[in-house]
Amino acid sequence: MSSRNPDFETAARRAFDEAPFIKHLGVTLTQLAEGRCEMQLAVRAEHAQQDGFVHAGVIATLADHAAGIAGVTMISADELVLSAEFKINLIKPATGPVLLAHGEVIRAGRRLVITEASVYSGEAMALQTNGRDGGALVAKLMQTLAVVER
Repeated sequence: MSSRNPDFETAARRAFDEAPFIKHLGVTLTQLAEGRCEMQLAVRAEHAQQDGFVHAGVIATLADHAAGIAGVTMISADELVLSAEFKINLIKPATGPVLLAHGEVIRAGRRLVITEASVYSGEAMALQTNGRDGGALVAKLMQTLAVVER
């Protein structure tokens, strides 16, 4: 599986940087490779739901965007991807202080890209040092992206 855009990294970084809601949440891009993406969120008080856990909508947004940016790495420069469908399993409550989302392309077709994402919760240093192994799995997402002309 290889990208249809030799400059996929620039396109993916642009897609990440130009997402106002992601910027508002405080998400940062930490790794990018062909077919893969990783991002982090430093959990803030406003990310919580009524019982103090990270809101499911925040977790779903993080997973959706990580999988979506992974998908962007596989398309041509004159295309973009839109989430057509996703299913998320919320495995355990997330408390932070950091969430790490890892998105990966499963299959990149001409019109559909199938992706998955995992979200981990843990301490910042453990996640930075050990990646996914440093945190607790809190959510798993499966996604279908529609490839459309820009």
